[in-house]
Amino acid sequence: MSKDYQAVEHTGRTIQQFGLRTASPTKGLLDSQNFKSQQAAYQSGNLKFFEDVMRKKSQSPNAMMESLHLKKFADEGSRQTAAAAEGAAAEKARQDLKRATFRDTERAKLAVVRNDKANKLDRDEAVHAAILKHQVGCVRFLQPVCGTKTPLTTAVTQGHAAM
Repeated sequence: MSKDYQAVEHTGRTIQQFGLRTASPTKGLLDSQNFKSQQAAYQSGNLKFFEDVMRKKSQSPNAMMESLHLKKFADEGSRQTAAAAEGAAAEKARQDLKRATFRDTERAKLAVVRNDKANKLDRDEAVHAAILKHQVGCVRFLQPVCGTKTPLTTAVTQGHAAM
């Protein structure tokens, strides 16, 4: 377009003389362009393909009636397959729920056992500390009476258990 316009500028001819249309195209012009373009060949090719597939390669009427008759059985088979898949999914969900509840109860049991062991350990530690305190008290009581320091009394008063 720009080359054409530049050519018009140099030659001095007007756009109408050069052959360009300035008005919008009419329906008749568009229809004539349609038959000159590749659209007609495309449409005729599609029509030929449709005829080839639908008329020449179609099944016989008996085969078509047979397929219509068998369609209800195929539909029932697909319905049963879907129902079986749905049942399998429900069973899987039930098993997953059962497994999850079992896991939760087992974890709760283990938490109770762990807490019991921690409480027992705390109690045993408190009993041990009380025994050591009593032993230190006994050693301090016996020290002035005996008047001698033994390695056992020295270890007990310093907080170490003698073996």
